[in-house]
Amino acid sequence: MAPSKPLSLRRQKSRAASSRHKELGGLTLQADVFVETDVFHLDQTFSYVIPEDLVDSIQSGSIVKVPFKEREVLGVITAVKPIENVGLRPVSKTLLPNALSSEDLRLIEAITERYVARRFDVLKQFLPPLSLNVTLEQDVIATKGRKRDQYSRHYLLSRVGENAIDLAVDFVVSHSGSALLVLLPTERDIEKFKNELRMRGITEFAEYDGSVKPTERRRLFLEILQGSHRLVIGSRSAALLTFPNLDHIVVVNEASEHYFDKRAPYWNVRDVVMLRADLSHIDITFVGAAPSLELWRLIEKGWFQLVRSKVRILTKSSKIRTLPETYHSTIREGLKKGVVLVSVATKNYASTFICRKCKSVARCHCGGRIIIAQKEKYACNMCDVTTSQWRCLECDSRESMAFRGGAERIYEEIGKAFPRIPIKVNTADKPIDSISSEPSIVVSTYGVEPIVNGGYSALVLLDGEELISRPFIRAEEELRQRWFNLAGLVSPGSPIYLSIASQQHIAQSFISNRVNRSLEAELIERKEVALPPEARLIRISGDARALVSLRQKISLQFGDQVEALYSQQSNCLIIKCEHESASAFLKALRALQKARSLSKKELFKIEVDPYFI
Repeated sequence: MAPSKPLSLRRQKSRAASSRHKELGGLTLQADVFVETDVFHLDQTFSYVIPEDLVDSIQSGSIVKVPFKEREVLGVITAVKPIENVGLRPVSKTLLPNALSSEDLRLIEAITERYVARRFDVLKQFLPPLSLNVTLEQDVIATKGRKRDQYSRHYLLSRVGENAIDLAVDFVVSHSGSALLVLLPTERDIEKFKNELRMRGITEFAEYDGSVKPTERRRLFLEILQGSHRLVIGSRSAALLTFPNLDHIVVVNEASEHYFDKRAPYWNVRDVVMLRADLSHIDITFVGAAPSLELWRLIEKGWFQLVRSKVRILTKSSKIRTLPETYHSTIREGLKKGVVLVSVATKNYASTFICRKCKSVARCHCGGRIIIAQKEKYACNMCDVTTSQWRCLECDSRESMAFRGGAERIYEEIGKAFPRIPIKVNTADKPIDSISSEPSIVVSTYGVEPIVNGGYSALVLLDGEELISRPFIRAEEELRQRWFNLAGLVSPGSPIYLSIASQQHIAQSFISNRVNRSLEAELIERKEVALPPEARLIRISGDARALVSLRQKISLQFGDQVEALYSQQSNCLIIKCEHESASAFLKALRALQKARSLSKKELFKIEVDPYFI
């Protein structure tokens, strides 16, 4: 609870409230308020009278405490106007006078519609941790954004041997006069980014992410809201931070799974940042080594301008080796100069397999991945297809090859091949922060690689076929992002080994140093089976009987525009929806959720454009 104000200050605010009341013609005012009800069909505004002593501290975008039924709840003011109804209950208290701008409120509406969400679930993403007992002291200022006629959309593409975080630091240095919001996937990435900034002489910035304690987040929220910071660095949670007069949003490695929220309303940074830029005309720049397929589609359509980094490191100076060669020669060559990084999958993937004959990923006719559900039983991870007889769609072979891997197995294998060389295992639960440049081998899972001054002298990328064959549709995209990011950790000219065949399009992208070759090839494959980004995917989970009934209703109402696949493995509907039909379909889902809420039926869990399917 905030301390009491001095009597003189309370009198000043009282006089200010009276002055504003007179300016409005002495009218009693009411506020339209979204309240925290947790009830889907009550997702609407409710009207409250504004007490005279709160008139000066309430405007559109204020966070308040209001009575609702028999309790006090949080609310956000969406409009203030002359009173229209009698007998309204009064607003109890102002918690934060001007937390949200008019542009923020419009963005909340857009996100609510896009993700079939409750508004207050979205509202919470915009605010620091608040409760009914927390009051934030703040001067009442107008929260008007700066609307520009034009804004830019770029993708800054790094090359093999370049690091996306380093490129983002270069971008910030070159735009030091602008108000910048920089988003990175993980706390580890944020730490590296901050260290690089300090080395370049930039020390004035704010860090706003989930690792910051609630009290500190509230303080930073107010400082940013009142213009005290021009450079803000954060993770996913900072994407919706109110930042008056923001010039530019920079997103590093936008394809990362860490940018997808696993809690309702299941939003992702890429799409929300683009919504925010469109509404507020803010420049946006994505920085990375491999765009997501969704973003590459927009680049091809001309919605984003692709910019390659100015420094070019030719891949022909690096030796790219692939299957069927072994990785031992790459390690041996790297050990002559320094530390070799061996990257392995994060876990074993024994449920997935490929065709032993042609090495194609096991796929279903719907485009989903076939997995080994149990002994001698195969199932699709997207639809209801199950069979005891699997055949490869490419070569009609029945021979399959399952995968088993892991850091410990690779450690033992390398230890036998290089008995007198120091070998270290680096994993998320036992990370190594840094390592000397003396010749050694580091076996590491992805995302926690230790830092080596000057970069690694060789890179061995293992488990490629296993990672591509995982039973979710972004398996290939995630492998491309991982491997091209890891290629930014090596020193120029270092050899790189890929555990995939040379004809595979990701390998071709490495050999040519053109990631677009792989992106374009996968887009063609996606078009053939109508998978993202050529279509929208929506996952609906709930009671099995309700899902069967919903599937029938979808077929009747939307016909060929929407395809509903029932997955027995995860007991959910996977909806394929054309982009042109998505808006109407999502509105229909929202109406359905309201109807189920009114009937006191369990709501469906709805995930729009999820990362994992």
